[in-house]
Amino acid sequence: MRWLYRICIVLVLLLAGGYIYWYFTRPVEEQKFETRPAELKAIREMAQLATLDFHEEMTVKDQIDGKWLVARMTVEGSVKYDLDSIRFDQKGDTVVIILPKEKIDIYESTDKGAYEVLDTWDANRPILGRKLTAAEENAIKERARGRLEQTIRNRGYVKRAQDNARVTLTPLLSRLYPDTPYRLCLSSSPE
Repeated sequence: MRWLYRICIVLVLLLAGGYIYWYFTRPVEEQKFETRPAELKAIREMAQLATLDFHEEMTVKDQIDGKWLVARMTVEGSVKYDLDSIRFDQKGDTVVIILPKEKIDIYESTDKGAYEVLDTWDANRPILGRKLTAAEENAIKERARGRLEQTIRNRGYVKRAQDNARVTLTPLLSRLYPDTPYRLCLSSSPE
């Protein structure tokens, strides 16, 4: 009777070991995504003054519903001003030129190796945990880009972009208003 009990235990351990081996060594099917052709909704011509371009490598560590992701992501972007939205005001004999609020564009780099997942885990289920879906991973990337925008502001990139805009526009404005005093404002309202 005892030998039957031992054989059952050995069989159960062999089956569990076989299942675990199969689970971690099985070929994983590649996810297939179906894409639709892009539809053009509207064309709007914009004159933009790109005053600062940046290239940043950042570490992303974030979670959604207990599923964590640690990745290295390279982003590129620029700080721009929409020249179609420039306002002109007259204050006495001075022309006041008011640029709109700066626009910070952040894009994931398309270079090879620009995005690399370093680790993922499920804090809620450490054994046989759930995997991040593509939508969850994209949501984490989007939150990282939002945090990067604040970092860009804190590092003084916007101030440098404003200085570059002033340096770029001053010669142009000097030719447009050669005999008229002008003041360039880099905010949404005159100073």
